[in-house]
Order: sequence, then C-alpha cells, then structure tokens
Amino acid sequence: MTTPKRILFIENDPHLLRAVPRRLKLAGYEVITAASSEAAYDALAEELFHLAIIDIRVDDDRSVSDTSGFAIARQLPDTIPCIFHTAHDSKENIREALGAIGADDIIAKDDPEAPAKLVSRVNELFAAEVGVNFDLCLESPLSPTAIADQIRLASSGPQPAAGDVELLFQRLFVQARLVHVKPLLAAENANLSQSGAALLKVQEERAQGATAPVVLKLGDRAEITDEVQRYRTIKPFLGGQRLAQLEGESYSRSIGGVVYSLVGAQEDGAIHTLGEVLLTQEPEAMMALLQRFFHNTFGRIYMNAQPAELDLTAHYTEALHLTAPKLMRAMAPIWSEARTAPTLPMRTLDRALPNPLAQVLVDNEFRAWGATPTRCCLVHGDLHSRNILVDEENQFWLIDFARSGSSHILRDLVELETDIKFRVLPELPLSALVNLEHALAESATWMAPMPVVALPDPLDRAFALVCTIRQIAGELSGLDPLECIKQYEQALFWHTLNLLRFKTTTKQRQWHGLVAAALLAEKFSGAGRG
Repeated sequence: MTTPKRILFIENDPHLLRAVPRRLKLAGYEVITAASSEAAYDALAEELFHLAIIDIRVDDDRSVSDTSGFAIARQLPDTIPCIFHTAHDSKENIREALGAIGADDIIAKDDPEAPAKLVSRVNELFAAEVGVNFDLCLESPLSPTAIADQIRLASSGPQPAAGDVELLFQRLFVQARLVHVKPLLAAENANLSQSGAALLKVQEERAQGATAPVVLKLGDRAEITDEVQRYRTIKPFLGGQRLAQLEGESYSRSIGGVVYSLVGAQEDGAIHTLGEVLLTQEPEAMMALLQRFFHNTFGRIYMNAQPAELDLTAHYTEALHLTAPKLMRAMAPIWSEARTAPTLPMRTLDRALPNPLAQVLVDNEFRAWGATPTRCCLVHGDLHSRNILVDEENQFWLIDFARSGSSHILRDLVELETDIKFRVLPELPLSALVNLEHALAESATWMAPMPVVALPDPLDRAFALVCTIRQIAGELSGLDPLECIKQYEQALFWHTLNLLRFKTTTKQRQWHGLVAAALLAEKFSGAGRG
C-alpha cells in the first residue's frame, strides 16, 4: 500500500492557500485545500484525511461572530487530529479550541515562526497521534477494492473504496510490517452474512516474528460501532475457556473494522467455519461439539433467563425485519397464487399440505398468535454456522456480535437449525429434502433417545444434528417440554419463512422452505393455533 500522508487545509486567505500547502508538500505531505465550510464538508465526505489544519473564521474573516472553523472541527472523526491556524488567537478562542473541542494545538498566523512551527507540529502529530502505519504491506488474493466491494452499507454515506479499506488496515495493525489476508469464508458463503460485512483472516508479521491469526470484520460504520457495544454487553456472560476477544476497532468514512483474537487457538492450526465441517466429520463428534458449544458458551446465560410474555409473531418478524410485502415480493416469481391457494401446488407430496402463507396473512399483515409466557435472555442473534469457528481439535469460537441482545431464549438454536437445513446442506432433489422434513416433523418428543430414520447421507447427518439442537433446547430452555416444542416450532416457522425472501436463496430452497413451513402450519392448525 502506498497511501500518502494526507492533510485537509481549511483557509480562506488566498496567499496562505498557496504558501502553506507548498511548505507541507516539501515536507512530504499531500494537501487538499478548502476555502469555505461547504468545501470542507464536501472534502471530508469524499476524501480520506489523516490530519486537519483549520482557520477559526473560515467563512467571514471580518465577522467577530464567525466561528465556522470550530463547527468543522466538531464534525471531524475522532481519528483525525486537528490544529487551528488562525489570526484570532484570543484567550477565549484558545480555551475553546484546546478545551471543549480538543484540538491538538493552536498556532497564530502572525507569529514570525508560524510556518516552521506548523510543519514541526504536523511532523510530531503524524509520528505520535495519527496512528497510521504508512509502511504496511498487504499480501492477499483480494485487492482492497475487491474487499470494499463486498461491504454493503446499511446507512447513508459514501460507498467504501480501496482507500477506506487500506486506512483501516493501517490503523488496526500499527506494529506490523506485513499482513497476510485471506477470506474467512469460502467464496460460495462470502455474501451470506446478514450484516453485509467482509470477514477476513489476518496474520501479522512484525519485527519479532509472526503473530497468531485474528479475525477482521469490515462493515457499515454504524453497525460496527453497535457491534462493539453489543459485544461488551454479552462478553461478561459468555462461558468457555476459548473465546473471541475484541482487540481493536477503527473507522473510516462510512465503514469500520473490528478485530477479534481467538484465545487458545494453535498458531499453526487450521481454523474452519462450523459449516465447513458439520457434514464432513463424524456425526457423533459434531453432535458432541454442539452440546459443548451451547452448554459451555450459553449455559449460564440460559440459566439466568428471565420470565417474559411475547407475541412470538411480532417478536420474530421484528427481529428478522420480515414483513408480509417483502415475503410476497419474493414469492411472486415462483408462485403467483402464494397469497390465496389453500394448499401447496406440489404433485410429489404424499398428501396435500396447507399453504403456510395463506394461513398467516390477514389483510397484508401477519396473523398474531397472542402473548405467550416464555423466557428471555441475552442471545447472539445471528447464530449461523459461519459465525462459529472450529479448529482441528473441535474447539470453537463465537464471532460477529452485530445482533446480540435480549431476545427469546430459543432464538439462537432455531437459527442454527435453519442454517443447517437451508445453507449447510447441499442442494439435493426436493423429494429427498421433503423426506428430511417429514422425519423431523414426526419426531414425537425431543427428550427421548434420538429416533432411528432411514435417510441417505448427508440427510442422515443433518437429521442427527437438528435433533441434537432440539434436545439442547429442551435441556437448557427451562421451559415445560411441550411448551418448549410449541415455542420452538413457532420460532422455526418464522425463520423458515424469512429465508424465502433472500436473494441468495435459490428457487429449490424456497420450495424446500415452503414444505417445511407447511408441515409446521399443519401442526399449528391441529393444535388450534392457525
């Protein structure tokens, strides 16, 4: 990376607009000038800067009331130090600049030594305060541009560019001379994160040698800020000796980055996502891993869950950002009668199954099921198999806390089941997937020994893993067994309908989801809940 040391110089004096940048450029800096507040704000939105030099009276030198430079300084990101360069260095302005605003210095324009002082102070700040590793080298199959293109913004702001990505690397890995970077997820899974972030595995090379690999998440600035706060909320309550430890955060214009170290990971050991190994390793080992993961990581949290009353329809549709219009738009290309047909239009089924969409839609809204006594606790909130990392010893780490918070106690378990069936399983003939759903629907109780079913590989592995997750739900939820099943299936119903609307969900998986939801709707109707 060959990032220049870039300064934003905000000044309305034409002479200084020429002279000061000339001196700074001779000292090795790139300078962008702005002669008004409007130009300054435009530059901050469009360009990346490491330091700002600001006049106090930017818009009107003759007006005593003009403090537009102070207003600009207050809008600077925390990561950009600033110097005030002014002809109005009164005691009040000095107090405001160095106190309330927190500027790093104020230099009077009429000081004969001002030009030399300004360059000297800039040099000092770049050495001590800017916190950017300008000598960092990046080795990766992905270019900074390719990484930026993976990031989807949830809020308004300039689309991330290569410079934003480079700046975050330079701020987060200040002691490295080289970073080796590769995608954390396989290419086919790279865009399956709900948060629209880029997940990377990074290993530093420092003067003392190579460090242990870390996980870097780059995403929308507001979401990264929120994730850091959510991580700090849930972290004290997570169990297990091997945890993802938040090591640092930094921000560019519209994106941010957060680094997680994997405590206890072997420096030379391979680390995979859970989804990469669930269906390739021995089922007994994976079932045991799931048991250890939930009991060790969330056992204490579930134990301290609090009683609550929830309308599970409202709770899950809100948590998943699922609305009836979104769902019907997604169904339109594959089934024109999705809103009104009484049954699924599938001849391969052994019996007619109810149309789950017709059962839950009332006047373009979802039918409420009423308040249910249940339990709530802290949850991960985005517990799919790509947010659980495992090593060769089947030890595990949890990452990506962007949706952590208080929710229904069964939420994480239900989401992982949904992920296994609709993301981890490869695309198979729909008839085979229907057999899996029938086998799961016919399991009488989740606390009994696992039923024996005749399913081909990998459906038999998926069946065993889902049954394990459901047994864990019965063990840890603290709910009456029958009530646990009832609430789990309601939560599963909404997670299943939710996946139908994603662009990454293929047509075949959409029909699989409709069958799974129909079998659940059939049970609800039989229990008087339709």
